[in-house]
Amino acid sequence: MAETPSSKYDAVAMTLHWLMAALITAVAVIGLLFDLMDRETKLVWVNIHNCLGLAVLVLAVGRIVWRLTHRPPDLPATIDAIIRKLSGPGHLVLYVLIFAVPALGALTFFPRGQPVDFSLFQIPPLMTPDRAFGRSMHGLHQIGAYILIGAVCLHVAMALWHRLVKRDGIFGRMVPGRSI
Repeated sequence: MAETPSSKYDAVAMTLHWLMAALITAVAVIGLLFDLMDRETKLVWVNIHNCLGLAVLVLAVGRIVWRLTHRPPDLPATIDAIIRKLSGPGHLVLYVLIFAVPALGALTFFPRGQPVDFSLFQIPPLMTPDRAFGRSMHGLHQIGAYILIGAVCLHVAMALWHRLVKRDGIFGRMVPGRSI
């Protein structure tokens, strides 16, 4: 299916999408590997995970603001009714999760009295220490992270389905450059 320029997302939306995809992948991989790390290595990687997680949170806010102020391109008329019906709620779940999971992550380490060290500067703990609250948020963060990983996998599977099976042009809407 040939794409028209108006059927593609704009450059800002594409940049935010792919930057968030890279960051979420990195944060997820690091988080999934924590149990394999010794204590000292884990402390370094937890800080990197936290820094990248905060970057995801900032970008999530930016992405939500961009999405609310810039209408996405309409779906092609050839898209199946069921896909058309599920697309909006599916993307809404992703947006909620890309905001909620790093927000819950921040609520796991700030109540522990830990700063986030970006090397050039630190973000001090933004809350009064409350380890019990931090532990409860950690559990929610982990559950949310697994749900987000599942939702991202489903999103990727659907994108590949559109590209390789349906060949309906949906995949190319979020890819920079010419249509693929």
